[in-house]
Amino acid sequence: MKIKNRIALPWLVAFSLLGAMLLFVMTVQAAASLTFQDEIPYPDTVEARQAAVVWLVESHQNEDGGYSSFSGGADLAPSDAGGTIDALFALAAGEADLSGPLSYLLNNKDQLISYASLDGSTAGKTVLALAAAGEDPRDFDGEDYVIAITNQISPTGQFNVNTAFNQSLAILGLAVAAELVPDNSLAWLVEQQEKEGEFAGSWDDGFGTAGNADSTAIAIAALLAAGLPVDDETVAAAISFIAGSQLESGGWEYGPGFGENANSTALTVNALNLVGEDVTSASSPWLQEGRTPVVALLSWQSESGAFQADFGEGRFDDFFSTVQSAPALAGINQVIPTPTAESTATDEPTTEPTKTPTEEPATQPPPTEEPTSEPTSTVLPTSTVEPATPVIVEEEPESTGPAVAGGDSILPFLMVGAVVIIIIGFAVWYFRDRQARGN
Repeated sequence: MKIKNRIALPWLVAFSLLGAMLLFVMTVQAAASLTFQDEIPYPDTVEARQAAVVWLVESHQNEDGGYSSFSGGADLAPSDAGGTIDALFALAAGEADLSGPLSYLLNNKDQLISYASLDGSTAGKTVLALAAAGEDPRDFDGEDYVIAITNQISPTGQFNVNTAFNQSLAILGLAVAAELVPDNSLAWLVEQQEKEGEFAGSWDDGFGTAGNADSTAIAIAALLAAGLPVDDETVAAAISFIAGSQLESGGWEYGPGFGENANSTALTVNALNLVGEDVTSASSPWLQEGRTPVVALLSWQSESGAFQADFGEGRFDDFFSTVQSAPALAGINQVIPTPTAESTATDEPTTEPTKTPTEEPATQPPPTEEPTSEPTSTVLPTSTVEPATPVIVEEEPESTGPAVAGGDSILPFLMVGAVVIIIIGFAVWYFRDRQARGN
């Protein structure tokens, strides 16, 4: 009996050490989960976008119901059509009362017409925002804003724009209205894609920033809306770039070296939703350091409900980051507003991202002004392509909040830890009892 106890003692020690190790690991993971959740004030996506909407209404809606594109708060600057159109996306995502901004647009019809007439991108944004608000963009107070897009098309297929981002907005506006997307308009967008090198599959921002996540994400949305399948060569290359440019934090940056931001991450999350990628679960192929893309986006939201920006001097609540982020959380299949140069699904994944690390070039400063363009052509399209069928999210899945690595709760860790402790205690008692009996 004594010999058996001598043999059992090393096993007891090993078993105890193993149990202690397991308990330690689980405790660390549980603590990490708690800390991680504490970093995010609104871990549930429904709650997050509703909080964003409350902040927008309380902090930025002017007395006339409209919003200003460049304002630090409510009634600090006059409302304008552009800012009000931008806000509509987020307000619709949060199922807010839209009567204020819609009334502003109705009461300032001339301003809205002027804004939509700037180029195809502003016309496209107008159509997308009105559709998101449940309005008819072909007859909003008697005005057809779909024609405002087609009036901008040129013989090259461009909608009086020079960037892939703005071309994509125009295409998306046509698609959501079930309008023809001209062949040469789609071809022009495809031609702008980088075909080789470290930025292969991406689009630049049109102002010197190569490998731009924002332009690439919105181009993916436009190509899908125009009818290209997910496995199309151009779309697949773009998804591959998105995979290779994802940061270890789980989000994306405006360009190499800029650092993660809410705007780029929101646009990319929206694109991945459209291609059917899992961006929320702990088993997501897009998980990075325990963070899903959605969790990375939520980490930019403050307790006020606003999403934040950081231009190098610390984070601050930002109007534009908020109006871009809320629709991405809602899974709304519409593109959200054009980013300023400063700031920049289904359950089963359909494309396995392939990470291809690349050497980052030296950080280059972003442009300092939002690009605008004056109309240069009013040639109407004479396309014979079939009507584009926009990809529509028919039903939003019930949200349970973003997942963190290892699960959504620490309860399983605590339960398993308790079982391990009980087993260790029983083993110690059992072998001591056997040893005492042997003696």
